[in-house]
Amino acid sequence: MKLSILIPAFNVSEFIMRCLSSVASQINPENTEIIVLNDGSTDDTEALLRTFAAPGFRYLTTPNRGEAEARNRLLEECKGDYFWFVDADDFINTKIIDQILILITESAADIIYLSYRSVFDKKNGNNHVFFDDFDSGLQLIRNRLFCNTIWQKVIRKELVSKNNLKFHQLKTGTDFVFSFQLLSLAQRIRTVSEISYYYCYNTNSISNQGGKEHLERLAEDTLKGLDLILEFKKSFSEDENRILDVWVNYFLSGFIFSLIRYRDYSLIQLFYYIAELRKRGLYPLQSSGQNIKIKGFIHLSNTTLGAQLMKNIFSKDYRSWIKQN
Repeated sequence: MKLSILIPAFNVSEFIMRCLSSVASQINPENTEIIVLNDGSTDDTEALLRTFAAPGFRYLTTPNRGEAEARNRLLEECKGDYFWFVDADDFINTKIIDQILILITESAADIIYLSYRSVFDKKNGNNHVFFDDFDSGLQLIRNRLFCNTIWQKVIRKELVSKNNLKFHQLKTGTDFVFSFQLLSLAQRIRTVSEISYYYCYNTNSISNQGGKEHLERLAEDTLKGLDLILEFKKSFSEDENRILDVWVNYFLSGFIFSLIRYRDYSLIQLFYYIAELRKRGLYPLQSSGQNIKIKGFIHLSNTTLGAQLMKNIFSKDYRSWIKQN
């Protein structure tokens, strides 16, 4: 078996058939399989899976244990030399699997790096296209083409098994930690410049939920993910770590921006998490290699006064005032 397409599913009855239809029409069961894991859904997801039939398709049902455990179980179940995680509320290019299989056969790459489209609604979206191949993941990171998401990569299973990689149960940062480890270790990366994957913005997804308790859990799990990254980086050389820090700093700037942007994070919480980052040697942030907007943000957020000023701006409705004036 060359390729396993793995789909974790939880309460996705609205989207699962669109996802499966985009995949199943391309499947040759001699070289590709589809496995869906229904992670204890309470809607009609399992009923729909029972009615779906396609060559190479099977599904499992487990009690709800969260996305990380669902993905780990799918990795245990799959038989392919390569695997591709597809989120159940997204869909793929209906003519892309043959192209991926050719790349797998001809290149023996550790990772196939996929171009994708972010879909906001029927009319609006952004394309993210990759062209260059790389001899190592570190080379790709040096060129700042890193991508946190796991669904954007077709991955050689041996790369995961020989390095004992797994998904960690985090509310946020699960993909970042796994992708960071993968790309740091990968030796051959080949790209598909044709749009392969359609990421559909879903306001009900975990990453788009709000509320004080939820945001606090996101921040705490971000720290846990960063601790995993710091431990992982210990096995790399000083020169390699300088490359890896480019990605870490990019992720950190996004974390600080979230703490500043969301009103449910208080000023006290902002300074608490900045102090936690400082303890880990991750603050002040490094701005080298970033674009001018991110450099400006980092410069401000690296000072107490600047961080407080930005927090005060986002805590009030200055954005509406700026648009009106």
